[in-house]
Amino acid sequence: MKTDESLKSSWAKYNDRLDRMESFNREMLIRIISKQKSGVLTDMKRRSLFGLLLSPIIFSVVILPFAIQGGFTIIQIVGIILSGLLLAYYAWHSFRYLRLLNSLNLENDSLLENKKKIISIKKFVNQFHKNRILSVPLLMLGVLLVIEYIFPLNTLIYVLISVTSIVALYFWGRHKATLLFTNRINEVEEGLNEINQIID
Repeated sequence: MKTDESLKSSWAKYNDRLDRMESFNREMLIRIISKQKSGVLTDMKRRSLFGLLLSPIIFSVVILPFAIQGGFTIIQIVGIILSGLLLAYYAWHSFRYLRLLNSLNLENDSLLENKKKIISIKKFVNQFHKNRILSVPLLMLGVLLVIEYIFPLNTLIYVLISVTSIVALYFWGRHKATLLFTNRINEVEEGLNEINQIID
């Protein structure tokens, strides 16, 4: 009888140890996945911060010096205002994007909360890229108006530069968005799905 009780007690302790080991392994695996995906998220935040700083740098280092050199004609003033407004829009977008990324907390928030936040981020970025059909040509128009004294508006080279720049910027932006946003946010989401499977 005592042997049976001893065996039952040993099995209970063994099962308890196995449960604790399984729980520990599960927790460690969740931490590892969270840390990896947090690294991806941190890189996205850094790039967003760079985008936020890039707009004022472009305006002060590129746009204004050309305008000063050209003597601030009416065409250039229109170009400065237009390019300034568009660069301010890009800076505002980067700021909003950075805030949305900062709201993601993979380690402490629930999976459902993080999924909702990722959906919000995707919607925000997709809307921005839809708006690029209008914002990229307007930005290029502003820049080209600023440098109008180099390439006059009525020349063929102005038209060629305009069209080429708009097409190149638009497709470069789409490619960059795939590499630096879509692939990475999907990677973060896959990490959340892995964590969900481990918990289940």
